[in-house]
Amino acid sequence: TVVTAPTCTEQGYTTHTCAVCGDSYKDAYTNAAGHTADIPVEENRIEPTCTEAGSYESVTYCAVCGEEMSRVAGTIPAKGHSYEAVVTAPTCTEQGYTTHTCHCGDTYTDSYTPALGHSYGEWEVITEATCTEAGEQKRGCHCGDTLTEVIPAKGHSWQTIDETTMECSVCGEKQSGYRIGLDPAAVADADYAFVDGKKYPITRNGGETFVSVMDTDATNLVVYTVNDPYAADIHTQYPTGMRVWMLKFEDGAYTATHIPEFDNLLQYSGSSIRIVGVKGIRMITSIDKDTRNSLINGGLAGFKLLEYGTALAWASDLDENNPLVLGKEYTKSNFAYKRGEADPIFNRTGNLIQYTNVLVGFDDDQCIPDIVMRPYIILEDEEGSQVTVYGGEVVRNIGYIAWQNRNVFNPGNAAYDYVWNIIHHVYGDMYDEDYKG
Repeated sequence: TVVTAPTCTEQGYTTHTCAVCGDSYKDAYTNAAGHTADIPVEENRIEPTCTEAGSYESVTYCAVCGEEMSRVAGTIPAKGHSYEAVVTAPTCTEQGYTTHTCHCGDTYTDSYTPALGHSYGEWEVITEATCTEAGEQKRGCHCGDTLTEVIPAKGHSWQTIDETTMECSVCGEKQSGYRIGLDPAAVADADYAFVDGKKYPITRNGGETFVSVMDTDATNLVVYTVNDPYAADIHTQYPTGMRVWMLKFEDGAYTATHIPEFDNLLQYSGSSIRIVGVKGIRMITSIDKDTRNSLINGGLAGFKLLEYGTALAWASDLDENNPLVLGKEYTKSNFAYKRGEADPIFNRTGNLIQYTNVLVGFDDDQCIPDIVMRPYIILEDEEGSQVTVYGGEVVRNIGYIAWQNRNVFNPGNAAYDYVWNIIHHVYGDMYDEDYKG
């Protein structure tokens, strides 16, 4: 007789075997004992992050045989962010804020505070202003930023020596010439006037405002207004208006008579270049239709029209002693209107008639230097004397005007390629971010 004990899953029994012949049988069966649960254990754990839940499995094994009895999935809540705060204080120019950063890398900012703004000290003079030269002063902030300011030139303190000579009581400079008196209100915003096309400073001495010239045969004086008197780039500047005075020298002195009919007589209307063939440049000038008709026919303010056109020169050929006026070897000019000879009209717009002259034949290198252009008009008074009045000057170069028109034409167009060939010669690859060739 052999007794087999029951297991967790198998029943027990007794086996009876004959010792002689080997015959056997079983009886006394007993039920299987069944599993005995042990303490559950955790398996396959995935740790949670700040934003994502974790997971695990709870597994129960039999304490007797070790067989798995059950397996249940469980979750572990996300931890949530744990931020550390770092305060960035405001500076003179930048706002302050608090940065919150979690160990997982997530971050956000809040608690913004305005920039403090500069706190400048007292002005310190760097260069003293003189009668004719502006000075400069500066003051600094604790952050290192520096504010500079121009100290305007003081201007001369003139004392009259005789009818053609004055002396500054501060610097001793003398000014000689015949004074052309002007209405202070009429030239309040101007520092210079142009007499027969040449630039002269406007002098203000007490209640007297005047321009001094050495010659006694000056015919006219013009004051211009421009779009931006202090333009950092001269190529962006252009005239916006003009006022004209006719001059007469008599009994050792000049008188200046404002001619309101000639205000804005010659109006700047743009500059352009040729976009095919030989390279050229032109300036477009407008004149009021009614003014033009009066000058051609019955006359206006005692004057009739003889000619108008455009004058230009290389900027390098001009200085204070070599103005852009007709009759100089460095000046190129041509007329658009000439009494009895020519009267081409470029365009009509509103009550304006436009004319232009084109100068051609430039090579690639001549697209780089500046050219100064200005319109002119020649008038004849009732006594048959001629007066040439000049419009305001414009400084341009072919390369700059090509750059202005870099996006006007469609890529692949011959004009587009023509313009960009000029740009590349003048500026290299500086503006290639706009190039679509």
